[in-house]
Amino acid sequence: MERKRKTELDAGLAVAALRKGNPGVARQAAETGLSHSPGDKSLLRLLLLAQMSMEDRDAAQDTEARLATDTLDDDTFDVLLAAALSANRVSDARDLIARADREGNVSAPLRAMGRSRIAMHLGDVEAAKAILVSAIEAHPEATALRAMMTETLMASGGAAYARDVLGRLGQPPKNPAPEDAVSTRPSAPPEDTAKGA
Repeated sequence: MERKRKTELDAGLAVAALRKGNPGVARQAAETGLSHSPGDKSLLRLLLLAQMSMEDRDAAQDTEARLATDTLDDDTFDVLLAAALSANRVSDARDLIARADREGNVSAPLRAMGRSRIAMHLGDVEAAKAILVSAIEAHPEATALRAMMTETLMASGGAAYARDVLGRLGQPPKNPAPEDAVSTRPSAPPEDTAKGA
């Protein structure tokens, strides 16, 4: 019980330090916690986030390897994907998504968000939007998908565009009524009254 309390205390210190922009303090708190609870996934995730913030790539890769040995969950998947993309290891990010698909423990919306993040990382905004549209249609209850779609739309077209698309997303297509669809002949241009001009 005492070990669990110490682990939670160290994790809380690490979270607070990361929020305040002190990755060194977060790293120290996570390492202290891991000395009491060596395999704690939450502390390993916090340690990895701190190492990434400090741009200590070698240490981050060691921590990634420790995290990757266990079954993936949503939080671990999210941190490992961020680590792979921050190090520009796109193939590792894709492998991680394939593994999440195989294991089936990571939620479908989060896997879709992962695919979209890879597309954005590669500069393919249209692919990122298409992935998110499909995911939102399949999982309309997942608010994180809409939040990510907002960010993606803002990056590609601004606030008005984002509002317009999000307002229509998930709605059935609207066809015009037959009378509205009939084209009307444009009115004739006014006759030129200045003859011979």
